[in-house]
Amino acid sequence: MPLKAEEIYNSLLEWPDRAVGSEDEMMAREQLVTHLEGEPGVNVVEEALLVPSSNLPLLVAVVMAQLFAVWAASSMALIALLTASVFWFSYILFLDGRNSPLVWLLPKKVSANLVAKKGEGKRLFIVMAHLDCAARPFLEKATFSAHKTKIFYGTLGVLSFGMFVSVFAVNEIILPNWFNVLVSMLLVCLLAISSLHIWSARYGAKATDNLAGVTSAVTAASQLWRRMPHNTEVRLLLTTGYGAGKLGAQHYWQQHDEDFKYRDVFVVNIELGGDGKLGYVAQSGPFLPIQCSNILTKTAQAAIGHNERFKGITYSKLALEHSDAISFHHGGLPTISLCSMPYEESTDDMAFDPTEQMALAAQMALAAQYAESIVRMTPSSTH
Repeated sequence: MPLKAEEIYNSLLEWPDRAVGSEDEMMAREQLVTHLEGEPGVNVVEEALLVPSSNLPLLVAVVMAQLFAVWAASSMALIALLTASVFWFSYILFLDGRNSPLVWLLPKKVSANLVAKKGEGKRLFIVMAHLDCAARPFLEKATFSAHKTKIFYGTLGVLSFGMFVSVFAVNEIILPNWFNVLVSMLLVCLLAISSLHIWSARYGAKATDNLAGVTSAVTAASQLWRRMPHNTEVRLLLTTGYGAGKLGAQHYWQQHDEDFKYRDVFVVNIELGGDGKLGYVAQSGPFLPIQCSNILTKTAQAAIGHNERFKGITYSKLALEHSDAISFHHGGLPTISLCSMPYEESTDDMAFDPTEQMALAAQMALAAQYAESIVRMTPSSTH
């Protein structure tokens, strides 16, 4: 019998605070290993890695670089400008889900990606979800949700002040000390407010918790393993490092890139951290939005038309972030991310009534069925 969603979910509830490298994350991963090792013919492995536990040290480094630039600009303008620019653009790359040269230099903890696979062939389907959950930063609390976009771009603006002061200094325009003091106070206040999540944020339901997504991914993989598609490997990937910039998924992509080059690889990612109905991501990203249009999204749309159970599924946009599958997308692989809306915003014209939302168990089952249908309906030839 395939693994049951409710059984998996209930067995993992004992470890709700699954921060990167924490005991809860490790225990939840070992519980999943126990479930997966009972699956016939499935090879289970934990791929260990060192990963930052939080993106806060990166923010600290960026703020320190901007403060240095503000006060050093009058005497060493070019060095100040170079320092501020390198750190700021590294932070932009980090936010955009790309390889940032500074991220892997941050303090790290030992964690692991959990991989379970069965089958062989030209095609490889990766069904993935992130196991860790990150404390939601103070500025993303519900009180500020209506102003999230303004806060996001306002933060980036404040973090660019060091470059701003340095550019003036390069052009031999030295700003008064009172302005430097004001900029320094803004930078310090930004860092202090952003750091509040250390003591004010919580995990579980108040965080980027994807336990339902993990459950759906495991269930979908189990169903596929029971009746394997022809000439196909089905690989379950449960990542770590989501809270530190989706680095677990990025690391997995970097380690297996050579293998992917010689196969037809498709990635189905599941993130059920919202509280609304099921959807899939059609656009994501804060700077140059990525249009998620490929064979998987076309298949997902076709599946909605072929099965009455999927009629309520629509598409969503991630306005300020990317899904955990962004590294695979940047690598040129077809990806699709299933999410529970409102993730950022729904494209549905009708407002979703929370009193009518699906029970969690039903939603996990639906996500698993939808992911399985996408895999089975994807054409053997994508050319």
